[in-house]
Amino acid sequence: MERRSFLQGLVGGLAGLAVYPRLLLSAALSGRFVPEYAGSLDEFLFVYDQCSAPHLLREIVEIIRLAPPEARIQVLVSGELADTARVRLGEFGLDGTNLVISEEEGISGDWGRDIFQLGAQTGNSRLVAVPWFKAARDRSDLDRGWRQLKAMAREDLEVKLVPAAYEGGNLMTDVIENQNVLFAGSTIAVETRELYKYFYGIDPGDDGVARILAEALGAQQVVWLGPRPGDHLVRQSRFGFHIDMGLTLVTPGVAVVARCDPSRLGEEDHLALLWDEAQRTLAALERRESAGIPWPGDLDLPRAEQDRELFIESTLRQERNGIEEVAAEWENTARTLQDLGYTVHRLEADPRRVRRFQSHTNVIVTADRLLMPLYPDREHVHGWLLKGQDGRDRVDVELGLSDSEFDLAGDNLAAFNLYQGLHPDVRAVRDYFYLASGNVHCVIGRLS
Repeated sequence: MERRSFLQGLVGGLAGLAVYPRLLLSAALSGRFVPEYAGSLDEFLFVYDQCSAPHLLREIVEIIRLAPPEARIQVLVSGELADTARVRLGEFGLDGTNLVISEEEGISGDWGRDIFQLGAQTGNSRLVAVPWFKAARDRSDLDRGWRQLKAMAREDLEVKLVPAAYEGGNLMTDVIENQNVLFAGSTIAVETRELYKYFYGIDPGDDGVARILAEALGAQQVVWLGPRPGDHLVRQSRFGFHIDMGLTLVTPGVAVVARCDPSRLGEEDHLALLWDEAQRTLAALERRESAGIPWPGDLDLPRAEQDRELFIESTLRQERNGIEEVAAEWENTARTLQDLGYTVHRLEADPRRVRRFQSHTNVIVTADRLLMPLYPDREHVHGWLLKGQDGRDRVDVELGLSDSEFDLAGDNLAAFNLYQGLHPDVRAVRDYFYLASGNVHCVIGRLS
């Protein structure tokens, strides 16, 4: 059967589904989900290219040292950086890591968590479900991620391509009343539908996307998390782009959901914060320029003073809208989880942290340890990050980063205390990945 005919048949079979916010499927239970809180850190993967900046690699090493001593570490790395990776990892005593060398170029935008999702486990066989490459320019590139990871396949590890666009940080699994449940961020539906329409001229609809995910991962129930102002799901907010930025499942039936009060950051204070960051950025770049380092050509912040006020006013409006959007989404997430019978604990998220992608719900949780991010209570990092060609923030320029100070106080302490009441072993990791729009949970791809 031709690929197009197969897809048309698939979509036709989904036409009658219209349940929201959750879709209950009648498929027989073919395997069992192992929720993250019930798993371990015995095996995991990170992407070296994404973590090669010194401060990011140090954080990865800190996470590795908090993992079980016998943990098997997989490292996805581009061919051009493979030799460098061996040397640098060896300097940290990590000679035993297994390098998975990618034939693809430009994998620096790939997060360890986001490039796959563990599906239902059958017997001793684990399923690594790899999504479509959503930046593909032609059909032949849709399986780019699978091509990178297929070398990991072995008798107890199946690496499978899933015809959907998602990041692992936007999916979360659990078992509720013996049902495999998959939580999915609404952006997955939007982007998957766009790819089907662009490459195949068909639209599976939101529920069609849910069916694809459920059948591929072995779920019986799909719960969409994210905005749906009309007939269709729409993208999640800029500051809550993945569900793991506002939600974690800690133990059976227990969830932690972020809560953000936009009024904690008044408009005048917000404007002053932007101006302060702008001045620090410009001062740092001027010092670099005086030392012979050229002014970056891809900086969003205008160098010309007459253009800067309009830019900052526009940024203020965008950020305040984004904070209000993510606050509303997290309230909806909390209600959805409560409706499903979860005990929901809330963690206050300072709007100042939200706008810098700092989320205390972005934790690595296993049966025997919980690793939470510790954010700087005082930082001197530049306010505007440089943009790479793929639109992602580049973090290879350390403008005052080494002067950041970390302390187990304030929001950091509140999060630590909450998790200590829910989990027997809580450990904090100094987090720098917020500079690249992620945190502790984002950087590690769990394989166990």
